[in-house]
Amino acid sequence: MTGLRTLTDGVVTLRPPTEADAETMAGIVSRCRDHLWPWMVWATPDYATEDALFWIRGEADPTAHNFIVVDETNAPVGSAGLNRFVTQDSHADLGYWIAPEACGRGLATRATNLLLRYGIEDAGLNRVEIWMSTQNEPSRAVAERSWATYEGTLRQYLVLDGEAHDAHCYSLLAEELPQLD
Repeated sequence: MTGLRTLTDGVVTLRPPTEADAETMAGIVSRCRDHLWPWMVWATPDYATEDALFWIRGEADPTAHNFIVVDETNAPVGSAGLNRFVTQDSHADLGYWIAPEACGRGLATRATNLLLRYGIEDAGLNRVEIWMSTQNEPSRAVAERSWATYEGTLRQYLVLDGEAHDAHCYSLLAEELPQLD
């Protein structure tokens, strides 16, 4: 999607991807494939620059608001975004992944909170949801540390690589968005 703005909290930055990022992002995904699989089933062994371009251009989900996660050294360390917008119900899903060498520094939680604020203030959503397999403990830990509230578990809600998974659901409502000082 065009027209996205860069988001930052002074430590982590989310910037819209450009086609010039395709090779770098494909390299990160390929290097991190074992870390991403099985939660990110698009991270296949043959993931390549063309796949990154597909994501950058928003061809999988034209409504998606995709961002590259950049750390304090200005190095790309993952991606995050909003997708599966349901305009009539004013909500969307929030997703994220961080390269293993950048984990444990709070970058995913910071990126998640930036996107929660962006989804409500910029995209005009009333609700932002975060879903993950009940087996994906690192992703759940990020959601737990974010501003989102745990809502419950849906049985066999996600299908990952042909296997049904129960999913945890977290959400943030517009009325719950923390005010900036």
